[in-house]
Amino acid sequence: MNSSEAVNTADVDYLVTSPYLNFNDYERPIHSPEKRWVESDPALTRIGEPGQVDVWRVEGELDPATCDTIGPNDEFVPGLKDDPAQ
Repeated sequence: MNSSEAVNTADVDYLVTSPYLNFNDYERPIHSPEKRWVESDPALTRIGEPGQVDVWRVEGELDPATCDTIGPNDEFVPGLKDDPAQ
């Protein structure tokens, strides 16, 4: 089950996206990959101005295909070792 399918199953009203803690450099958080798929899903509406932490209103079923396009896999921990996002 990917993240959007989990959101659909949980039937939540809101989502929050925030950056990852960068374990190699705490002063430089890593952008949230989840933010990329929520920005493109028409079932979500950002509440307020964009920032590092965003709140999204869930207004319908999320499209699981948008989540599958961005990766990373379930076991990805950003900011460790040879993270390609660095």
